[in-house]
Amino acid sequence: MRRLPAIAAAAVLALALTGCSHADLSVDATATRSARPVVVAIGDSIMKGHGLAAADAWPALIAADNNWSFTNLACDGAGFVTLGDPADCDDDFAGLIKKAVALHPDLILISGSSNDLGVDDGTLGQQTATVIDTLRSELRMTTIVGI
Repeated sequence: MRRLPAIAAAAVLALALTGCSHADLSVDATATRSARPVVVAIGDSIMKGHGLAAADAWPALIAADNNWSFTNLACDGAGFVTLGDPADCDDDFAGLIKKAVALHPDLILISGSSNDLGVDDGTLGQQTATVIDTLRSELRMTTIVGI
């Protein structure tokens, strides 16, 4: 069963809790290189849908519902500082940027959770800013949504 209303509500709640009052994940297909917007996800096991079929992960469900061309680069255990599972990506979010850039996305969804728990706040803040700044400089026309 597809639970898009619950997923959408959770996404809006997450954005509201981070200080955003409105979440518009629509992508103007007329402004893209093709009829289907290219969307890339960078995140951890929650973004990946750990334990689910790839098509059942929440970003894949949203992508299918919106007819996006979707690539999920999320990696179990990964964070802004923490390396992901060696059997999955063996990289942190900064290491996933090259793969994302190569896909020329119209939209990037990026989300971290507790994998960086215990990392010094200053280090985590600096690395998070570096990742977002790098995405912004490499993908100037791409919309970046942090969740």
